[in-house]
Amino acid sequence: IMSLFLFFICYITLATVTYGIAVPSGLFVPSLLAGAAFGRLVGNVIYLISPDKVAFTSTYSLIGAAAVLGGMARMTISLTVILLE
Repeated sequence: IMSLFLFFICYITLATVTYGIAVPSGLFVPSLLAGAAFGRLVGNVIYLISPDKVAFTSTYSLIGAAAVLGGMARMTISLTVILLE
């Protein structure tokens, strides 16, 4: 869990710095990756708390990726739902 947390912190920090400087670069994939890492982290923590009443951690990973992508790109809810399908 600690390595996943460190990966998320490093990746979201670098994505934020990249977004702030005046360099043409993409943020679509880094936002998906950071959201997936955070979702998997939340899924693992929930699994540690209650292992019998939780969905797969990959489900949390997909939801986290869609949430961060929706927040970063200001996508509408319908495009985020398409990603989940």
